[in-house]
Amino acid sequence: MTNIFLSYRSEIEDWRCGLAQLLHPVPVPDDALACPVFVRGMEGVVLCIGTDRRCDVHSTVLGIRPGKDGWLHIYCPSSDSCADGGTLWCQVVSYSTGRLRFAEVCVKNTLHFVI
Repeated sequence: MTNIFLSYRSEIEDWRCGLAQLLHPVPVPDDALACPVFVRGMEGVVLCIGTDRRCDVHSTVLGIRPGKDGWLHIYCPSSDSCADGGTLWCQVVSYSTGRLRFAEVCVKNTLHFVI
């Protein structure tokens, strides 16, 4: 039941852009990111945002600036917060392969965590 409000909003395409912008700087405390229940509850939200066809939406799963982790970093297989073995990360990255700029940033910012 965690994040049911965010989950519902992320499924509605018209609301996804605003929600993505709101969540872009990862506005949650580190304690929440260490909580498996919270992280699992956000998976659907991050998946909807990360696989949206619009660049201004799916790019918000990346860090807001260099050195600042984004949602994609949180679900990276080597992250302490990753509770799904990297499944979500793989889905978002594989979706992005046709989007050169997004894929380039993904590789630059997150792939080194996996290798």
